[in-house]
Amino acid sequence: MNLFDKIFGAKKQVSPSEQEERSTYMPDIPLPTDEKFAVEFNKNGGKFLYCTELNEVYDMLDKIIIEQGWQSEPFFTTDKNLISICQSREIPYNSDVTSLVFFTGCEFLIAHNGSILMSEQQLGDKKIVDLPDHIVVFAKTSQLTPQINDGLYQIKRKYDRIPSNITALKNFKLQGADKPEFLSYGSPIKNVYLLLLEDL
Repeated sequence: MNLFDKIFGAKKQVSPSEQEERSTYMPDIPLPTDEKFAVEFNKNGGKFLYCTELNEVYDMLDKIIIEQGWQSEPFFTTDKNLISICQSREIPYNSDVTSLVFFTGCEFLIAHNGSILMSEQQLGDKKIVDLPDHIVVFAKTSQLTPQINDGLYQIKRKYDRIPSNITALKNFKLQGADKPEFLSYGSPIKNVYLLLLEDL
């Protein structure tokens, strides 16, 4: 069963006897990592686009560009793989941070809070606040991890030298103009699209 079916598919039928056995005082059954990420990411205001194959990623990217009116807007990207996607889709691109859109990969997707973990590999020496207001992230389901400490551990294993500028992108909408969330204070809010490719 793929991620999309898990999230949006029919719920598992629970018999009345099973419902009676589970007390209302029992803790909630934890969601699988992929479902937890999707729920939290959407709760944060991110736009989640699940794809089962690469051609679907291309189609979704084209639809985002048309929907947002970005046809003549060059994407800011420094990732070689994403540059080749831009070239194949005839999307203008550059390495100018003042562009309207940042097209990037990520290190890991954190299920616990629906955030996107990045490092200097994606950001260079830029801070989140310096990036364009619109961000399109391309990631794979193999990058999902339960907690931020799991993501940090995986980064440590992935590189010979631990990259600098490790940060989590997690604010995708205003939490309420008159009532900002305390933990989000000082973090910039970005319009984020996540193109998630099934690779497991």
